[in-house]
Amino acid sequence: MLVKIALGNVRRSLRDYAVYFVTIALGVAVFYAFNTIGVQGEFLSGSASETLLFIADLLHGLTYGLAVVLGFLMVYANNFLVRRRKEEFGLYQILGMTRGQVGLIMAVETLVASVAAFLVGLVLGLFASQLLVFVSAALFNETVKEFRFIVSRDALVTVASCFAVTFVVMLLFNLRTISRLRLVELVRGGRANESVRLRRPVLSAVALVVSVALIVWAYQRLLTMGFPVMLGSTTGEDGQANLQFAITTAMVTAGTFLLFWALPTVLVKGAESLKHFYLRDLHMFTVRQVASRINSSSAAMGVTAMVLFLAVTSVTTGMALATSLNDSLLRCNPYTASVNAFYFDSGNIQAFSSEGNGQAFAEATAPVDMAENYRRLGIDFDRFGVRTAQVNTYDQHVPGAPEGGTSLADVAKATGTMGFWKEYSLADVAADTYPVLEPLSSYNASRQLLGMEPVSLDEGSMIVTTDSPSTFGRFWDQVAASALPVSVAGRDLTVQEVVTDESAALLDSGVSQNIGTLVVPDDMVAGLAPATSFLQFMAPDDQVGAFDEYFDENSLPASALLARGESDADVERANWLMDDGRAVGTFTYSSTFASQRESSGSLTGLVGYMAVYIGFVLVMSVAAVLAIQMLSGVADSAGRYRLLNELGCPRGLQNRSLLSQVLFYFLLPLAVGVAHSAVALTKVGEIVSLVTPFDIVGATAAGALVFVVVYGGYMAVCWALSAGTVHRTVSEARR
Repeated sequence: MLVKIALGNVRRSLRDYAVYFVTIALGVAVFYAFNTIGVQGEFLSGSASETLLFIADLLHGLTYGLAVVLGFLMVYANNFLVRRRKEEFGLYQILGMTRGQVGLIMAVETLVASVAAFLVGLVLGLFASQLLVFVSAALFNETVKEFRFIVSRDALVTVASCFAVTFVVMLLFNLRTISRLRLVELVRGGRANESVRLRRPVLSAVALVVSVALIVWAYQRLLTMGFPVMLGSTTGEDGQANLQFAITTAMVTAGTFLLFWALPTVLVKGAESLKHFYLRDLHMFTVRQVASRINSSSAAMGVTAMVLFLAVTSVTTGMALATSLNDSLLRCNPYTASVNAFYFDSGNIQAFSSEGNGQAFAEATAPVDMAENYRRLGIDFDRFGVRTAQVNTYDQHVPGAPEGGTSLADVAKATGTMGFWKEYSLADVAADTYPVLEPLSSYNASRQLLGMEPVSLDEGSMIVTTDSPSTFGRFWDQVAASALPVSVAGRDLTVQEVVTDESAALLDSGVSQNIGTLVVPDDMVAGLAPATSFLQFMAPDDQVGAFDEYFDENSLPASALLARGESDADVERANWLMDDGRAVGTFTYSSTFASQRESSGSLTGLVGYMAVYIGFVLVMSVAAVLAIQMLSGVADSAGRYRLLNELGCPRGLQNRSLLSQVLFYFLLPLAVGVAHSAVALTKVGEIVSLVTPFDIVGATAAGALVFVVVYGGYMAVCWALSAGTVHRTVSEARR
């Protein structure tokens, strides 16, 4: 009998369970789909498969944390349902049921709704997981092989266990709630309306001003101080930066909560002062209903705004990073492969000589032929038909002299562009950074390797190359626009052109590496100390695979000789650049386009999946909480709508009033969260753009799509259910 009553209640209360049902179904679908990422590797190549397994491990752990958030939501949703049906539960007890029997009915109802939502969500998740296979393949530039419909037992167990534990906790909370309610409270539950209790107007006005001041001050501090470099540090400058950041965070958090605490009274009093607005249509009723909702849930609104801030920031940052990393892959990896070597200075020579290995060291007076060094060691790249170019850069001082010359700060001061470095709080870095020089012939050799036309220099000019167009490229554009000369290695030169195309990449890299290389006439580098050499390779298309494998094994000679079983002495010296029996430098880094594509795809996939996963669950959670709070408020105010109807108020006015309440209730915390995110993303974009362009516009559009679909969907459902509740209340009154 009790089970039959419970099943009947579920059928009659479908509207009440709608938000609860949709939230669980979406939660299960998302949790299941993202927890099948590890299985999706079966359809991709070995490297992509390994990366997906790594991402899957991270997402698996993250699932439990997000399940806690969603579990809190489910408990909150059930509290709403209990509150909504107090009168019904009281009637059961009047008819002779015990509290245990009432609790059993509630448990069966919750179980039926939860299982139904779980099954629907699982079906959605099964289909979503199949689509994710192709999304993963696109992220890793792979092709899906031998696709088949997949079902992940591990993902199913993970999701089922999370929701089973959550259901048990939720059930215990519900039984506890029912057991603590007195019969008189249950019977009067349907007639207990919440009164609008306003705080003192003067106190609220002062609190509102203080809240806005705190938020604006926190914005100003963040825009001025930025984010700390070493999070967690408690000592030195890093510790002070972390302390200031913590203070800024506390200020914006306190300001947000204080804003929602003070707003209801100020909103009502402000509307009352506008008589022509306040007394027209149902504006009086609407304003006071909105104030009542915010007043009764100011803390929850504050939490909602902060969670939306985190969701907007994480989704936008993640999507922007994923897009930027893909763009950087093409811009910063123009070669089939590349390897670089740096030349010793006096400090390096002293350190190596102290090891007492008998090797003679010296500062290089000219670059070493890197290809010839490979041949000397028996490493033959020529057999693959590769074309090569060696790019050499030089310090601004002669061999043996200390580091010096024209720093980036000197360039900025000479051209009136120091504001750029102050904007990024990098004035100290600019003062200690000396751009290297590249002879024109070396630069043109690299352009020829890439199939580009050579360039020439006008008298008294230089070309600046950088693979960071959005930041350092902007600085050099300002320098070029000033048309003022800069003293470089004893000559006054103006910037003829700033180059940011693929020829600005000195070697294959996942992110920007070249903050500014000065391309100068060849005679300017005569006698200067070599800084770094880069050997760039372009292999024929039909030889890329074989060349990459050989290059990975031999590009750093020490590793190649070690694999061949050479003597320790030969291995130790293999990475050195030799000149007349003396070591003048060492091979340091090698990379291929294929390896960069693999690592970039790994990072892109990790960032993209994490951002969407976290953002979707957070947005869904807070939107559901807002919807439940709003529905609860509408249910509590049902008597007021009944009274409006009895007074002859048109239904259209009631619907417009209700729509205004829903829009205000959903959009207010969203507006606060978006404002916080806009300021934070400004600094995040500045930091990220130092190493890769940060497409905040495209990411914002993608993030907006998530919010329109999820957040807007919940808002629409809330409006429809609220309107239905009011309509039923009015219809019952007419009968």
